[in-house]
Amino acid sequence: NLESFEYDEKKVFFEEMYVNKHVFRKNYDMDICNPFITATVGSATYPSDADNYEELFELIDKTLYRGKSKGRNCYIIYVESKHKDLEIKKLAKHGIFTSMHELIMQYESASGIMNKVSAIMPVLTDEFNLQQLYYIDSKGIMKSAIDRSVEEDVGLFSLPTDDDLYTVNVLPQIKEFSPKLYTALKSKEADSAMIVRIGIVADTYGYLICAEQRKQRIWQEDECGIVYFLAKLLASDIKNGQSKE
Repeated sequence: NLESFEYDEKKVFFEEMYVNKHVFRKNYDMDICNPFITATVGSATYPSDADNYEELFELIDKTLYRGKSKGRNCYIIYVESKHKDLEIKKLAKHGIFTSMHELIMQYESASGIMNKVSAIMPVLTDEFNLQQLYYIDSKGIMKSAIDRSVEEDVGLFSLPTDDDLYTVNVLPQIKEFSPKLYTALKSKEADSAMIVRIGIVADTYGYLICAEQRKQRIWQEDECGIVYFLAKLLASDIKNGQSKE
């Protein structure tokens, strides 16, 4: 029963369930398949958030929808300052256009590659719960959208696929085609990653990497589409000389 738990107690509980004990993220071995099952959880506290069932259930419902809109496979704990004004109908209707519009507004407000990458990061975090974004330039130098002091040489590499987007929910898969990138991401405590090529046709100008500490993250179609779209914007700007590294 989580109703009487305080915020920090809930956070520890959910971290245990998701990360350490794999209760809410678990592979099931079956005769014909091996499904990977995850859960999205919404949580509010009684009586500090609400002192009756109806209001408490409404707050839990809000946080649940918020979790679904932020990539699923996660938990959201109700915080009044963040979630008070959330409306379930708007969350349910919140679609790809809204996300793209917000990203474009931030993208166009900045100049220069790293400034643009840093400008879009808060939107990616708020919309999809993405915690870290890296940019790898044409020389193989990896930089962080959050910590501008990060600058690591991960070398040049090619994705092991004909697509411009490659996702892994088990980080060692990266080691097979780029040991230096694997080492760099592992040092940042990443466990899952989405890598998107910044390029046009055969020309590659770099990569965008979303790195997560969540083990076995399931990358959703909409978040993959958004990051792919951003990579194409950057590629176009770099090709046309509108943005410098």
